[in-house]
Amino acid sequence: RLNYSLDELVQLAGKNFVKIETDEVFHTKAVNFLEARVRRLLQSQNIPYDLLNATLAVEFRGVYNAYKRASALVEIKGDKNFEALTSAYKRIKNILQKQSIKFDQVSEDLLCEPEEVELFKSYCKIKPRVERYQKKGAYVVALKEIASLRLPVDRFFEKVLVMTEEASLRNNRLELLNKISQLFLTIADISKIVNSPSR
Repeated sequence: RLNYSLDELVQLAGKNFVKIETDEVFHTKAVNFLEARVRRLLQSQNIPYDLLNATLAVEFRGVYNAYKRASALVEIKGDKNFEALTSAYKRIKNILQKQSIKFDQVSEDLLCEPEEVELFKSYCKIKPRVERYQKKGAYVVALKEIASLRLPVDRFFEKVLVMTEEASLRNNRLELLNKISQLFLTIADISKIVNSPSR
């Protein structure tokens, strides 16, 4: 249950060996090896492969931290709001991956549709709470906060044309989606979660 980063430990270890101190290839191989061991460890705790993929796809902050994030995903995966938001997030990720703009800040002045205003306000409301819960390691509660975005995200996609011809509006909407995406990526890349089949 120690709080440490494997990446930082490998860096510290490398400083004891002159020839590999700045060897990025060695560093990457060492971290990848350790992450593979952690994956096996978490698999032994019966954590599903897709939740492991989602957990280990983001910044690796340590073994116990990864375990807590993966366990939180196990607990919340069956939540209807979270499953629906997982599908919406995959759509967000697909949209953002096709863009080459440099993301910055959302301009409130350019939020002209009620649904994008609602989504931005909802994001601003939950973001500090999510960050606070994360610092405490309360990932289940943090994920439930994020899952509360399900309805405003749905309404946004139903009513707002993201890829509008007007560049300023389009880029601002992409920035808003990027903010939502980054909120998720502090815990896991939920696009890698396999949703339960509909009944």
